[in-house]
Amino acid sequence: MNKYLHTLLFILTPSLLFAQYCSPAYLTYGLTSGVMARFAANGSGSSFINDSLPASSVTSGYVARVTSVPALNVVQGRNYSCTIIYYSPASATGNQIFIDFDNNNVFDVGEEVSTVEPATYAFGTSTPYATLNIYIPPSAALGTHRMRVRNVGYNISSSAGFGSANFDACADRDATNQYYKGVTADYLVNISTASSCSGSPYAGDITGVSSICQNTPFSLNLINDSVALGLEYQWFSRPVGSGTMTAISGATNRVYNVGLQSVSTIYQAMV
Repeated sequence: MNKYLHTLLFILTPSLLFAQYCSPAYLTYGLTSGVMARFAANGSGSSFINDSLPASSVTSGYVARVTSVPALNVVQGRNYSCTIIYYSPASATGNQIFIDFDNNNVFDVGEEVSTVEPATYAFGTSTPYATLNIYIPPSAALGTHRMRVRNVGYNISSSAGFGSANFDACADRDATNQYYKGVTADYLVNISTASSCSGSPYAGDITGVSSICQNTPFSLNLINDSVALGLEYQWFSRPVGSGTMTAISGATNRVYNVGLQSVSTIYQAMV
């Protein structure tokens, strides 16, 4: 296998670091139930974010981490897994991620890079978390961009329904729901293009939950894996106690979203 060492140098301009993005609004501030306490994301190679938000983010509803947290390195055309940990449980919550691809200081319609995802619970605990997958389009502009992570607790008494198709990145409501509480955090992502596949790829490691309640959806993701164009993926599984790995139909992406698992299962990824 040929090995290459790549060094990436980029300069963050003051206009990007200190650009006047909108401050997201909520109806109420200072509540912690159902509110984001920590954000984690796996990027390309060894790049990652694991950020415990400051307490001030709860009272203000917003924190910009563009200078205190290194940019997440990602590659065009790939999926990346993210996790949001809440302070404490709450019903009727959702989370969504945006990237300002054109750097116009606005999170435009179409710059959503994840679906709206509610909270679930860690196995054997009452700690709620949400798992999101962000997708970087193959045509995404290269370079550094601002990423917004929006956490929302719906106003149950005033909302027309739950499960917004997409959040508003700035306002305290959308056409379906009012945003009663939450925290929004901004980060930076650095988008690069992958080189063509050469030699034998490295599958890296699988990251995700190791224990989970029966019939609870979750995601598995590769980290520290080869980054190149033309890579193909296949996920396999077998029940614990069975000796044969079986290819999972349709599981041909870097991220595998597991549906309803009813028995303890071992997973494997081939690149």
